[in-house]
Amino acid sequence: MYVKSIKPEKKDIDRAQNFRNSGKRHDVDTPFITKAEPMAKAITDREKLVRRAKAVVAVWGIRDIVGEREGRTIRVNVWKPFMNRLVELGFDTHDIYDIMMYEHDSPLQVLGLDDLFEI
Repeated sequence: MYVKSIKPEKKDIDRAQNFRNSGKRHDVDTPFITKAEPMAKAITDREKLVRRAKAVVAVWGIRDIVGEREGRTIRVNVWKPFMNRLVELGFDTHDIYDIMMYEHDSPLQVLGLDDLFEI
């Protein structure tokens, strides 16, 4: 499988964006890691995992996101469950690096604004 040639579909971007839309609210910009972990573990199809991981990179990046819950600072990283799953399914370091460096070609789609600008 050539990882660089695989691109996330709109459904994958939507799933990554939905990490901010469920459960108890931490704050406006903090995703729900509890939704990312089971999703990553449930994916067994290697191509689907690459698409979803690239969508996560496009929407959330690979670094920790700092937020606040009940007056305490929290750090979450939506990428890590997907990275761990890639390792479990046998992807090598070069493939994972290529996924980490993914840049989506439609920033409007990543931001969830693509429907506002349809012609």
